[in-house]
Amino acid sequence: MTKLIFKAFGITLLILSPVIGWFIYDYQLYLTQPVSTDQKSIEFEVSPGTSLRKLIQTLGDKKIITRPHYFFWHARMNHPSLKIYAGEYSLPPGGSPRDLLKILASGKVKTYSLTLVEGWTFKQVIEAVRNHSGLKKELVERLPTDIMK
Repeated sequence: MTKLIFKAFGITLLILSPVIGWFIYDYQLYLTQPVSTDQKSIEFEVSPGTSLRKLIQTLGDKKIITRPHYFFWHARMNHPSLKIYAGEYSLPPGGSPRDLLKILASGKVKTYSLTLVEGWTFKQVIEAVRNHSGLKKELVERLPTDIMK
């Protein structure tokens, strides 16, 4: 009886070994291949309060990542307490899913600069803010006198 159990176990192991080996190979290949073949960076925004599952679903819907379940497993195994920061992120050309996760884990969001010249009037400052392409325009409808209050 024990010989039969060992034979069954051996046959099962022989059948499952190539499947498990293929899975590990495919997983490692996915993590190291570039997300995009384009020579431009991939930019995306993470809203405040976004969970890891929701972020992965969004990245999958936008075709930024191709295998969301692999990405989720890698995130959970390598960054179990991953805290996702809101903001705009940029993945450089040739970046892999592993690189994308490192960027998310570091919280390095895209930053913008705005130069305010000494001596500008408030109206000139507001105009510079309104004309800046990287800033959200939350005060567009308001008058400068209302903003100053």
